[in-house]
Amino acid sequence: MVEFMASVDWGLQVFRIFLLAAGAAFGSFLAATAWRLPRDRSLFTPSQCVHCGTRIPAGALLPVVGWLLTKGRCSSCGGRVSPHYAVVEAVTAVLTLATFEILGPTSYVLADVTSWVAGPLGTPLGRLRHDYVWDLGISLWLLYTGVVLSLIDWEFRILPDVITLPGILIGFLVSWGDPSRGWLFSLAGVLSGAGSLWLIAVAYRSLRGRDGMGLGDVKYLGMIGAVLGWSGVLWTMMMASLVGSVAGLAFGLWSRMRSNESGGTPTAALQVAIPFGPFLAAAAFAYSLFSDYFLGFLGAAP
Repeated sequence: MVEFMASVDWGLQVFRIFLLAAGAAFGSFLAATAWRLPRDRSLFTPSQCVHCGTRIPAGALLPVVGWLLTKGRCSSCGGRVSPHYAVVEAVTAVLTLATFEILGPTSYVLADVTSWVAGPLGTPLGRLRHDYVWDLGISLWLLYTGVVLSLIDWEFRILPDVITLPGILIGFLVSWGDPSRGWLFSLAGVLSGAGSLWLIAVAYRSLRGRDGMGLGDVKYLGMIGAVLGWSGVLWTMMMASLVGSVAGLAFGLWSRMRSNESGGTPTAALQVAIPFGPFLAAAAFAYSLFSDYFLGFLGAAP
């Protein structure tokens, strides 16, 4: 037991706990943003109970823990607080740590942080290893924006321009500053992303006489293409379409079963639409983490 305790890198474990806590805090902000933004609420006012308007105490705002301590109830009126806040916080925390572990790995990140604070002698690596920084930043960018957009799209069936349009510009500037990407890489991604999905939307409307997806999806894929390039757009569309189709079929069958039980129309149940944004977000994030594997599958990577 003593040997095990001595072999553990406690500094690294503490750093991982810090990443989980930071991810949960980001998740709390993202969940609040997804609720407030479509409702034209300020993002900077104190959090209030949606039932009685009472300001939520600081303890109840602690990510995940606050919801557990209050047992999902407002301390003032006893109104129910949706568990989706705690779920978003927990999932964002885990995915944040996973991003560091996969792309860093976390030990390299800690070594770099130590180097920046204490100098080269303060790290066992003895030098900076920051070749992962761009990929790490892009994955976190796709994760956090994807969480907000997915939550909004799931509830309101919209992908707000206030996120996607600046996101295209930010992605373009980030890729321009990355020597391994460049502005042509980003521009090709934007055009292939937004352009391909726009053509699909136009073709679907021409064939079916109704919209199959909104322009929000078009802009969002352009935003994804700005940081992942045309190959990222290709894989994102493939994965999102495949998983989205399976999920849509499963949801349609489930809706049909419920419709049969309630005496509704089975055909209408099968035509229930589900938002495409969450599938784009998940696919883009997955590609950002494992792009080498996807490109290797095509023989485009060594």
